[in-house]
Amino acid sequence: MDQKTLDALLDTITPLVETEAYAKVLIYGESGTGKTVLGANFGEKVILVDSANGWVSLKNHPDVLHKVQRIEYKGLSQLDALSDAITEGKLECETLVVDEISSIAVMDLDTVLKSRSAKDPSKDPNVPTQPDFFANTERVRRVISKLLALPCNVVLVAHVREDKDERTGKVMTRPAFTPKTRQTIVQQCHLVGYLTANEIKKDEDDTEYHRRLQVQPTATITAKTRIGGLPTVIDAPNLNTIFADWKKGIVEEEASTEVIPEPDGPTIESDESNDVISLEGE
Repeated sequence: MDQKTLDALLDTITPLVETEAYAKVLIYGESGTGKTVLGANFGEKVILVDSANGWVSLKNHPDVLHKVQRIEYKGLSQLDALSDAITEGKLECETLVVDEISSIAVMDLDTVLKSRSAKDPSKDPNVPTQPDFFANTERVRRVISKLLALPCNVVLVAHVREDKDERTGKVMTRPAFTPKTRQTIVQQCHLVGYLTANEIKKDEDDTEYHRRLQVQPTATITAKTRIGGLPTVIDAPNLNTIFADWKKGIVEEEASTEVIPEPDGPTIESDESNDVISLEGE
């Protein structure tokens, strides 16, 4: 090996204790469970890419609102340019929140269909076909991979979907993506959490919401954590608290004491086209 090649190789080696950790998170759940607030409260300098006016919920949280700058979503090329700006240090960002990445995936299918229909007069501009779904999935997958590689915290917000396993009859709770897109995100994220909110009425005029974030997978719920010592479900979750010690590199791996049932076999998912179509109704 010549010296130039060796020097190039050595430049890629960095002691892990000197490497800054950035959290990569996917939070999914029903509308109104507090996903946007949970993500926007992570860090002090937050950029929120907003595709569905989810930012209005932050008006109820002035302590979070002052930390956030909003970008109205315009397309995947915008996310691509945003990624470049953050990577090159031209835009200061501690945490990037993309709300909602599942809706963005559906909107891009419209973009793909419009573009392909314009090139093919015989194509029905209102009916996507399998090649449209494949192109949409690949476009979204590439942008998400680029986002998750950014030198900052990244929080992806998504809807939830339920699929029935025809073999076992179980209802599977998952982020609302096509299988390939979901696999890309889950593999690259440090934390995948299913957020729920239960309404608790104290009296006629006073209602509290009990929020819970499931971060350990069960037989029917998609979740994941690379953060040692977390319980299966976190009450009143706060990403700052969850990642505080982990980002300093001082969290020790701990085995959960709770028994998690394992899936008893592979689940049957609908094909790519059905996955995307089903998202349009959410």
